[in-house]
Amino acid sequence: MASYIYQHNGIALKALEPDDTSLVYEAENDPLNLAYNGFTAPYSARQLLEYALSYSADPVADRQLRLIGIDIADDTPVGIIDLTDIDMRSLTAIVGVYVFPDRRRQGWSVKLIEAAVEYAKSVLRINRFAAKAAADNEASIRMLHRAGFVEIGRFTDWLYSPATARNVDLLLMQKPASDPRK
Repeated sequence: MASYIYQHNGIALKALEPDDTSLVYEAENDPLNLAYNGFTAPYSARQLLEYALSYSADPVADRQLRLIGIDIADDTPVGIIDLTDIDMRSLTAIVGVYVFPDRRRQGWSVKLIEAAVEYAKSVLRINRFAAKAAADNEASIRMLHRAGFVEIGRFTDWLYSPATARNVDLLLMQKPASDPRK
């Protein structure tokens, strides 16, 4: 059993380890993910191993945190959750989620987001979260709504969509939260 940093609603979160490189490789090079993440070339296993080996465990300095989500019931990975653009002055972060293909359509993406949000609130004191989704990625938009996010804006013709072979809008979504400084 891995060492978990946080548990919430059937999900355990753990730090990225070098042994997780194959999981990250699968996620970063998934053709569906490549269609929407803006990368033009796949990552190599070597690059991802170097990333795992150089992990500093300082989300404040790095402005990002990547965690592996584990199903507590069977101790198996279900996906990867990212908090990026962490801003400790504004107490904000952008959420990104990837669920492994064999675990999709089972509610894991919402559980991963909820666990990461609760972790960030309790440990990092972050209280506002944003997410981005392509306007033609209806499954992601529905999932973000289920996780409590609402659309707050959009960049028009921002992202190239292989599904439509044209540019689509990029939706900006936010999870409303209370501000403890008020």
